[in-house]
Amino acid sequence: MQALIFDRPGEPLDVLRLTKLPSPRPQSGEALVNVAARPIHPADLAFIRGRYCLQPSLPQVAGLEGAGDIAEAPHGSEFEAGERVAFRWPGSWAGLAAVPVDRLTKVPADIGRDSLPDFAQSAHGLGVAGSRRDASRGRGHRHGRHLDRGQSGYGDLSRPRRSNDRYRPRRPGERSRAHKGRPSAARR
Repeated sequence: MQALIFDRPGEPLDVLRLTKLPSPRPQSGEALVNVAARPIHPADLAFIRGRYCLQPSLPQVAGLEGAGDIAEAPHGSEFEAGERVAFRWPGSWAGLAAVPVDRLTKVPADIGRDSLPDFAQSAHGLGVAGSRRDASRGRGHRHGRHLDRGQSGYGDLSRPRRSNDRYRPRRPGERSRAHKGRPSAARR
């Protein structure tokens, strides 16, 4: 299969190269996905530069999320060969990717093939990836819980803010940590 890989962190134009690799072999609990769509966004570029919270294991296939059809599904999983899925897992800029099943999201039948890149990006957001299992418990990304309502983005306003929750937007009237203890403009 063909893949865009990098052997060292750096500027994408300098370090990425197209090469042929053997097809990945899925481990226990992983599905083999025939990748049809690979959105590109700032997190991918930060990952290639070595400036993302997830560090690459070199040599690394680039890309953090994608969508496509399952080529092989693990026995006993909720997924079947031929099903369309989106995922957030390193290695999406290749023809095939071995992805843990807890990082897969089924693509609704009404999403056309041309819309797969948009679906992959909106289904998984742009922040640090949480698993679908975490989303159902109210932690991490909410993609598993909000797809029916068409919501996406960084934060879940229904849960309380934690000190390490960097990606949640502020509620109207809420102040950032940088402004805590300072009087608001109206009180100055």
